[in-house]
Amino acid sequence: MAITIYLDECGCLGWQLDKPYQQGGSSRHFTLAAVVIADGDEANLSRPVRGLYKKRGRALSNELKAVQMSATERCRFASDIAKAASAGHTIQLRAITARKTNVSDAFRAHPNGLYHYMTRMLLLDVMADHRSVSFIPDARSMKDQLKHFMHDYLRLELAVRDAATSLQTTPWESNICLPLQFTDIIASIVWAHHEFNNSIPFRHIEHVISQRTLFFQHKNRHSASDTSMPG
Repeated sequence: MAITIYLDECGCLGWQLDKPYQQGGSSRHFTLAAVVIADGDEANLSRPVRGLYKKRGRALSNELKAVQMSATERCRFASDIAKAASAGHTIQLRAITARKTNVSDAFRAHPNGLYHYMTRMLLLDVMADHRSVSFIPDARSMKDQLKHFMHDYLRLELAVRDAATSLQTTPWESNICLPLQFTDIIASIVWAHHEFNNSIPFRHIEHVISQRTLFFQHKNRHSASDTSMPG
C-alpha cells in the first residue's frame, strides 16, 4: 500500500535553558508529530481543519496556528480526531518528544542532527513496511541546505534495513497545506502535555497515538520509551 506521511514540530531547538521558557529561555521539550494516511485520504485531515476556519469565520488564506487555538477548540479537535481514528478511519498518529535538558553537547552543537535522529526513530519502521512513501515535512522546519540531506539520510537508513521502499520527500509550506496544519495541532497537543503538563487535550488522543519519549540520561546514553496504540 502507498502511504503519505506529514511531519511537523512543536517546541524549539534553542538551548537557553537557564531561564524560564518565553522569558528569555528556550523550551524544555521538543516534539515531532507525524500523521500517516493511505494515499488519497488527505480529505480526512483537511476536513476537520477546514471546520476550524469555518467556525471562526476565518479565510483559509489566513493560516491558523495551533498556538492560536483556544483550550475549548483544542479539546474539541482532539476528541473529534480520536473518534475518527477509533471508528476505523485510516489515520495513524505518531509522536516523539525529547527532553532537552539532558541532551549531549554533540547534539546541541548540531540541533538539526537531533531533528533528523528523532525523525528516523519516529518514522523508519512505518516507512520500511510500505513499498511507496510520500513524505511531506513542514518546509519551514528545515533549512534549505538540509532539505536534501533528510531525504538521503532516510534512504540510507532504509537501505541498511534492506527495505524496498520508494521514498519521495517533498517539503511543503503549512500555510498552503491543511494536512500539515492538522499535524501541527497534534504536535502542539503532545508538546504542551510534556512542557506545561497541559494534558486535557492530550488525554483525548493518547489511546490512538503511538508515542515515544526520548529522555536523555547523560551525554552518551539515552532512555527511550514507547506508548503504542492498542492492537
